Amino acid sequence: GNLYFSRKQGNAFSNSSLVRYIADNHIKDVYVVGLFAEGCVLATVKGALQNDLTVTLIEDGIAGANDKKKNNALRKIERLGATIVSSSLLLK
Repeated sequence: GNLYFSRKQGNAFSNSSLVRYIADNHIKDVYVVGLFAEGCVLATVKGALQNDLTVTLIEDGIAGANDKKKNNALRKIERLGATIVSSSLLLK
């Protein structure tokens, strides 16, 4: 079945069930998409990196309040160490 991990904070990794699932299943890589690059996406990327995960952000799978905020968040995310790719690279 489908898995769903709810969150009450911007960082998806604030949910201990998600962190435990990832650890129990030896997951090392995560792919991030979502709304508000400058908010929950950035917070989730930080959370993933703090959990020693390799992070790939799907650039065309996120949005921002506006283009400037999205682009600023993308630069921050890249500086943190995440890889940013287009979904077309994953669909080949």
